[in-house]
Amino acid sequence: MKQNETLEEAKYNAYKEYWNENHTQEVKSNFLTAFKLGAKWQAERMYSEEEVEDIAWSAWYESQFQKPENRDEEGFIKWFKQFKKK
Repeated sequence: MKQNETLEEAKYNAYKEYWNENHTQEVKSNFLTAFKLGAKWQAERMYSEEEVEDIAWSAWYESQFQKPENRDEEGFIKWFKQFKKK
């Protein structure tokens, strides 16, 4: 799946690669339904950006030995943006 590809585009592209003349209309319908349900399931398992940032902040803070003087919020933001997927 291409990074900016929509669900509909991904579904259609996967279908084009999978489909052949031996498949029935029922198989086609089942494939498309399964693809959509699989994408929905995967999306529900993913963390939001806010959840990832909260988890990362907790790890960052813990790694600084919980000393208030080491809570470098600017350093965290710079680090987080560096590794964040675009």
